[in-house]
Amino acid sequence: MNTARRSTHTIKPSLLLSLVALTTSGVFAACRGDTTDGAIQTQNNGAGSSGSTAVDAAAPSANAEQDAAVVAETQPTDEPAQARVVEPLPDAPARTTPDAEFRRRAPPPGRPSRFVAPRVQRFALANGLKVYLVEQQQFPIVVAQFVTRLGGDDVPPEQAGIAHMTASLLEQGTTTLGAEQLSDAYAAIGAQHGASMDWDSGGAYVKVLAPQFNRALQLLADVVQRPAFTTEEIERWRARRLAELRSERDNPRAVGGVVTARAVFGDAHPYGRPLTGLEGSIRTLTRDHVLQFYRSHFVPGESALVVAGAITAAQLRAAAEREFGGWRQEAPATPIATPRAAVPAAPSGPPKVWIVDRPRAPQSMVILAMPGAARSDPDFERIQVGNAILGEIFSSRINMNLRERNAFTYGARARFAFRRGAGPFSAGGAMHTRNTAQSVTEIINEVRRMRESDVTADELSTARTSIVEGFRAQFATAEGTADAISDLFVYNLPDNYVGQYPSAIERVTARDVRRVMTARLDPARLNVIVVGDRAAVTPGIDELRRGPIELRDPEGAPVNATSAASTTSAPTNASADAGAR
Repeated sequence: MNTARRSTHTIKPSLLLSLVALTTSGVFAACRGDTTDGAIQTQNNGAGSSGSTAVDAAAPSANAEQDAAVVAETQPTDEPAQARVVEPLPDAPARTTPDAEFRRRAPPPGRPSRFVAPRVQRFALANGLKVYLVEQQQFPIVVAQFVTRLGGDDVPPEQAGIAHMTASLLEQGTTTLGAEQLSDAYAAIGAQHGASMDWDSGGAYVKVLAPQFNRALQLLADVVQRPAFTTEEIERWRARRLAELRSERDNPRAVGGVVTARAVFGDAHPYGRPLTGLEGSIRTLTRDHVLQFYRSHFVPGESALVVAGAITAAQLRAAAEREFGGWRQEAPATPIATPRAAVPAAPSGPPKVWIVDRPRAPQSMVILAMPGAARSDPDFERIQVGNAILGEIFSSRINMNLRERNAFTYGARARFAFRRGAGPFSAGGAMHTRNTAQSVTEIINEVRRMRESDVTADELSTARTSIVEGFRAQFATAEGTADAISDLFVYNLPDNYVGQYPSAIERVTARDVRRVMTARLDPARLNVIVVGDRAAVTPGIDELRRGPIELRDPEGAPVNATSAASTTSAPTNASADAGAR
């Protein structure tokens, strides 16, 4: 830096006071509600009267009396500052562009693109492993999924979470590679990878550039066939999962899902407990439980390798034989039942009204639920169309009612959870606390409407188009294609199902929708679950006369009313009003 050009000017203390006063004047004017433009104008006039500017530090005041006069002139007063009036600009003349007429009307929708179902190739290895292939040579990417069709729907209640635990530990080291080594090996080939388990299936996957496929499949085979399940990794996973469960207690949507499952299916049914487990079961799971689940659910004869991407059948056959051909799974200590037992039906009984208390919560998570339909239901496509109209898509009846017409919520939906057994039907969303009871009534009304009258032609067309276009878009990527083909294996669907599905949806009629909605949904059987401010919502819920109200904890267990009153104080009217705002 050139020190010869550095400024040596100083500012006298009297001028600093002047600057502070100028700034304070503007602040006081703004606080009084005056326009700050007037304050700025006053400041500029005051500064100018001193014969110097704020930035001209080289020209100090003539004497102390003049400095004092400057300060006095700029002190704030009670008189409102004069606002500067800004005249509005005249309207600009309208421009007429060559495309003005075109822009007066929205363009009509384009014609749907022609869907060409992918060609599915399949073969089997000697050990019973099925192999599915869809060649997609347009991009140099390959996705490989190992899929077992033995999911977590046979887990006893006391072991809830074992399926999720086993899948989470698959990639935490094998007998040949430690957890960090395995992660580094995947990273070295730029792979995306993961493992998961749901009610009907599970497994692991890898996505990689085509030149790296052989190494990727080698790592995938190592994960599936030789997981280590070390005690160290099990305890690390347990600590992390327990921390997640504590966090989920503060998530109304997560709590609502757990409590709804218990309300619909009870304590003894596999679907009555979350697939990810509860705190009590997670604490008691052992390595022996993990090994038992793994050995009984990861077997070649009930598994498939599903591949989509830039690879040929000959290349895949050679790689699959090399990596999976020698797999002979160790028998579990407790042999799995053959054939696999059917998922039991949900227990019958009067509908429940359960509330999980969240004092002073501004919103209520409202869920209405009952047993739904299985994936194997012969009316599967017709139920999908009906549910799209009821609550699956944005323009559905439930969302238009609760969000658009009544402004109870930012969004409400309805859903059938199609599983090997009949999963739950649920409808609802996060509602304004003061509208909790009304939202229950409106959801019941929309379910009743689906049973009492036919849907409109526009509703039917929108629902069918939404489902078909979403299905077609799934095949735009290798991973979406692999997911869709995996369903063929998991649910024993024919290879041509992919090509037939769009036309099956297009054939659904309004009469079909009314028939299946009448058969599958009954307003009188809907359980009501509310996660919200008990004191604020109970009076309105009670007026609905849906049955006795029960207080439940975040895991769906009964809460003694006396102990609940002693641990959660009821909000006052003022606090309830604040929550409603």
